[in-house]
Amino acid sequence: MLGRSLVSVGRNLGHEITGIARNDADICLDLTDRDSVSAAIIRVKPDTIVNAAAMIEFAKCEADPDAAFAINAEAVLTLRNVCDQSGARLIHISTDQFFTGDGNKAHDEESPALEINQYGRGKLAGEKNALAFPDSLVIRTNITGPRNGKPR
Repeated sequence: MLGRSLVSVGRNLGHEITGIARNDADICLDLTDRDSVSAAIIRVKPDTIVNAAAMIEFAKCEADPDAAFAINAEAVLTLRNVCDQSGARLIHISTDQFFTGDGNKAHDEESPALEINQYGRGKLAGEKNALAFPDSLVIRTNITGPRNGKPR
């Protein structure tokens, strides 16, 4: 969803972009297939990788925590390693779904994050994997909806 929008907007602005996704992309592959991901990125030689992929359905993450962790955390490790090898920068899109019980309190980079569900567990591990690479940026966003049932 976000990735397709980024590709569309980027291309409209004149940027050379290669979209990678499970389907309907320039390159179709499974993000959990480390060898395919690495080969595709090395072939394309990007200067920046934007990871907008995620398993976001909370119920599916709870039902299959291993798959959620593979997509939301381990795939980021693969991207980080390929960036390290190729010299590309990494931008990892994450979530603000780590905070609960504190109303509409604003959070910053220093606010303690909680693994409140399998989705949050994987996304938080994905952030840590991304930030272990010095040329990375993590962007926390709210795509999945309001926190605590209230819009912010």
